[in-house]
Amino acid sequence: MTRAILVMVLCWSGYAFGQTTQAIANLRGEVRNAAGGAVANATVYVYWLGPTKGEANLASVYPDWGKKAVSSASGEFVLEGLAVGMRYSVVVAAAGYPPMQVETVDPRKKAVAQLKESGEERKDESRWIRGRVVDVQGNAVWGAEVKPVAVRTAKYLSWGQKAMAGVDRMTVTDREGKFAIFSRDPDQEVALRIAGAAFAAQVVGFHKPGEAAQDYAMTVGATIRGKLVKDGKPVAGITVGARESDRAFERRTEDREAVTDEQGVFIIEHVSSSDDYLVYAKMKSAGALGAMSMQAIKMEGDGQTTDLGAVALESGCVVAGRIRAEEGAALPMGMQVILEREDARDSVTAAIDGAGYFKVIGVPLNEVVGLEVKAKGHQLSSQNFSLDPLNGWRLLGLVDQNLPDLEILLEKARDRGEDIAGRPQADLLKARLRGVNEEKKE
Repeated sequence: MTRAILVMVLCWSGYAFGQTTQAIANLRGEVRNAAGGAVANATVYVYWLGPTKGEANLASVYPDWGKKAVSSASGEFVLEGLAVGMRYSVVVAAAGYPPMQVETVDPRKKAVAQLKESGEERKDESRWIRGRVVDVQGNAVWGAEVKPVAVRTAKYLSWGQKAMAGVDRMTVTDREGKFAIFSRDPDQEVALRIAGAAFAAQVVGFHKPGEAAQDYAMTVGATIRGKLVKDGKPVAGITVGARESDRAFERRTEDREAVTDEQGVFIIEHVSSSDDYLVYAKMKSAGALGAMSMQAIKMEGDGQTTDLGAVALESGCVVAGRIRAEEGAALPMGMQVILEREDARDSVTAAIDGAGYFKVIGVPLNEVVGLEVKAKGHQLSSQNFSLDPLNGWRLLGLVDQNLPDLEILLEKARDRGEDIAGRPQADLLKARLRGVNEEKKE
């Protein structure tokens, strides 16, 4: 997928809601080809957005996710009613052109996206995966996201963005529900993730380029509802996420999120009705208020709501300590600790002071976390008890109590290849998170 150069012209308006004014904008733009000519029938789709200041939630939190428009014969389009104060990323997809990703769009300003011409290899029909997305009634779904998530050949199976080289990163369905994904390797089968703002995401495949187009039916999915409380009182403004319990790539769709309202209520819509889910509150969002223990739930079926009832924020754990370099060497400037929950899309970044000390609060009790140290020219030493042998850039372990005095050792960065000394990952998942010289601590 290529990226666009934007030309901006101011055009926006505001609307009043109750006692406050919510500024919204109609994003107006044009889709052009390399020669400057108009491109008609291009779908322009909002696939990501977040506030201009502060941390962004997943796109599913925001009502503008999934808004779409189609370009006219003159190449013009209008995306209506976008909130001002947000930054947007859109995908432009048109038959005969590579899909284009346009980032950091200001909805108050006009955008001109210039599509690149297709190369000769993209004219080879044997390199295309085609399909059509419909709802359960068989009606075309316009504006469904289609992304490759895994590839396989007779020799390997791989997933993740690095494995997608030579495959279009993303496209969206047109008004007939049709899509096309290009794969440079015609012998490489591709699994696809299909998602939409009003539908449950699904992973389909594998598909070999050149095969006959297939139809894929999307359902509305199920709903998760709950109420977050602290000392019996509702807690507003906390981001709550939901993730499938089964993280096998063939079932892995992106997490869904919601934000608690003034009554502490959260409603997460369009999750898969055929999967079990883990529901969690994000650490940075809850902060000093506490932590929400992971809630495991089973969905009731399409169109059904599973209600967790009241879920309490409890006291979170502290993970803190000191980073030091081997042989007393000086620490690099600007270091950071990133603590990430193993079973949730949730992480917190903490600064490390000049003496090497760091502190993370609000970590849920009895959860496995990964702890990464960002330090220029350095890496985690294998002397750390919890070094992950499969991912040598992090420690891996259980937070089963406050851990206020971790001692974490760094060494000079070097190529360790695949030979990373460490305990088996299966053992680390059951053991307390530790640094160095802590074997006797329980």
